[in-house]
Amino acid sequence: TLLPQQLFTRSKRLISRLGNGNYAAGYFIFCFDNDNVLKLMYDGPDSSSLYWSDVDNTIFGNGRTSYNSNRVTSLDDVGRFSSSDQLEFSASDLGLGIKRRLTIDYDGNLRLYSLNYVTSLWKITWEAVLQ
Repeated sequence: TLLPQQLFTRSKRLISRLGNGNYAAGYFIFCFDNDNVLKLMYDGPDSSSLYWSDVDNTIFGNGRTSYNSNRVTSLDDVGRFSSSDQLEFSASDLGLGIKRRLTIDYDGNLRLYSLNYVTSLWKITWEAVLQ
């Protein structure tokens, strides 16, 4: 899980949990690949593959760039995510004073969550792969 103001760099990875209620390391990973671009990948016991961003498109066709040797991202307090590979997205409830977290869930989807203070439940405010 990535929290606001926490640096995420080339040497770090977000790894999913194995299943609902099973907190062992899972098979889905969010990281900078060797081409300096953030990717979601499956790395299971028998196979591995990239599945996001759009694997049928080029890096530049996805609006990204591999010309970024520093490989760093940030999630700000307002709910905006930005990366040196030009990946940008925002929470649907932009604003200060909301607790947030970016998590790769056990189903392999990368999601930005915001805490609803009334219900004390986490609400999805952005997701990489639309359901």
